[in-house]
Amino acid sequence: PPFDVLRLHDAEEEETFSPCVGKGGGLEALGRLKSAGVCSEVSLGMGDAVFARRLMESCEQGLIDNVMIAGVWNLLNQEGLEFLIFCQERGVKIHLASVFASGALWGGDRYNCAPMSEEIQKKVQGWRELCEKHKAALPRVALEFALLPEVVELVAIGCATVEEVRQNSALWEEDSGSTVPVSLWKEAMERGLLRKDFAQLITGLNINRN
Repeated sequence: PPFDVLRLHDAEEEETFSPCVGKGGGLEALGRLKSAGVCSEVSLGMGDAVFARRLMESCEQGLIDNVMIAGVWNLLNQEGLEFLIFCQERGVKIHLASVFASGALWGGDRYNCAPMSEEIQKKVQGWRELCEKHKAALPRVALEFALLPEVVELVAIGCATVEEVRQNSALWEEDSGSTVPVSLWKEAMERGLLRKDFAQLITGLNINRN
């Protein structure tokens, strides 16, 4: 097909959601293009898990192959857990964005494209202290966390400069395996940095072992 994927983006308000669903809607049009061989996959690009699920429930199962979702599964926010489980049950892969939380986990001063609140600042500091204790780099921990769920097929990392490309690439240059100990995830839950049920999404992560 000429295109690997065609993605419907940002239908996160009723006025943009409505034209996407039902007969003659955007999702139906993407389905026709997929059937005609114009694209291999149909996808959603969303920052709101509630609207993403509504879109998926509005169309025939199997139409949507993957979902790019931003900001709902990272070290600072795991509100997307139930949505990731929903996608996993449907066989829909996740393409995860905002794994560094708008740069907050790379030393930036913004979160969700706005100045960090005091609450988020405290949470970032908590992660810094925990990573220092376990001798792990915070950006590497953030990236490995993003890739823990089997439903996550890939991550999309935003880079504004050549140096940022190099820095992000360097996260995997030393080795391709995990360097984050299970004890870090366990302590993160104990400290309230991760929701205590996050591991239900991750096969083989025995959070009770040392």
